Amino acid sequence: MKYEYLTESVSIRVETAVRKGATQLRNVDDPTAGVRDRFNELAAEGWEFMQIGDIPVTGQTLKSGAYRVIAIAIFRRQLAD
Repeated sequence: MKYEYLTESVSIRVETAVRKGATQLRNVDDPTAGVRDRFNELAAEGWEFMQIGDIPVTGQTLKSGAYRVIAIAIFRRQLAD
């Protein structure tokens, strides 16, 4: 079998309120809804979810040149023979 692969950056944005040293989520019913919806769209197109991995990012892409990690989801679907 032959496959093609797709990678998607995965991020979840939540709003927080910091009050007296405590951080609380606010106005977030389901912070993963966007990711879930996108994964469902890809599944409907025939993409099979494989795994999520962390990709380290450094250098000029960041203002401070600091290190951070981006989550990447990997999908595949079978190519027609």
